Amino acid sequence: PLALAEPLEVLRDYMYGTDIDLLPREANVGAALMATDSAVTDLALPCRVAPSILATLLRENTTLKKLNLAVDISRFDAASFSSAMTANTTLRELRLKLDMDDIIDPDELDSDVEGRVDPNDPEVSSEGVMGKSDAVFGFLASDTCGIETIVIECTNNTEDDVDCPCSAIVARSLRSASDVHGWLGPKLRHLDVACCDLSSSKLHDIAYALRLTTALRDLELSWAPDDDVAAGATDAMAAARAVSWALETLPIERVVVRMSSGDPQAAFVAGGGGGRAGGGGGEP
Repeated sequence: PLALAEPLEVLRDYMYGTDIDLLPREANVGAALMATDSAVTDLALPCRVAPSILATLLRENTTLKKLNLAVDISRFDAASFSSAMTANTTLRELRLKLDMDDIIDPDELDSDVEGRVDPNDPEVSSEGVMGKSDAVFGFLASDTCGIETIVIECTNNTEDDVDCPCSAIVARSLRSASDVHGWLGPKLRHLDVACCDLSSSKLHDIAYALRLTTALRDLELSWAPDDDVAAGATDAMAAARAVSWALETLPIERVVVRMSSGDPQAAFVAGGGGGRAGGGGGEP
């Protein structure tokens, strides 16, 4: 017997092999269920799952094709996750929703709010989290990795003036993995970094990592050039140039850059070299 809120619904879906979208309190039980072979191919775990259960799920399940996973970034065991992902050969689509709600500005800290994490704690601050996140995408360098699609989102519900470190974590993780392993994603065809807007420097890091992919066809990014165009134009141009150079080495077919702030013309300046962006001696 399982202590589920709606056991019949969950078990019925499990038995008949339909897609499962579990409620938060059922996620650990659901993940444990999925650790055995089943007919389920699409699983959503919209809450925090114990690292050991998640690792078992990824290592043991041989039918799962799509996984939608919410990640408590302040307590995420990146090394365990990446190691388990390396052992998984059947997963094709991974959606990571970074839960950044516990990473808050010190000035916003309310000691009376139960469950809030002290950002001054180095283990859970944005700096501490970034230090532990380098291994997140290490699995992409594995020859056995079958991941074709990665979508990275963010659940930042803090105030607008709180800088969310999600883009920094993603950029650093991708670049670190490429630096260590020398290449990324033997089968990765679609990458969508749909978390908070990337700064030009973070976009530059991601572009550097993308140069070491071999199969990327579809790229989506959210880019926020500096609001102060005069001060940010140099960084924006450097980032645009890095992306252009990366794309020249890839069999890319589709690129979407979502720009929500700044002046797009400061980033995309038509060069004098003619031809496609980045070609010859022209500016991207």
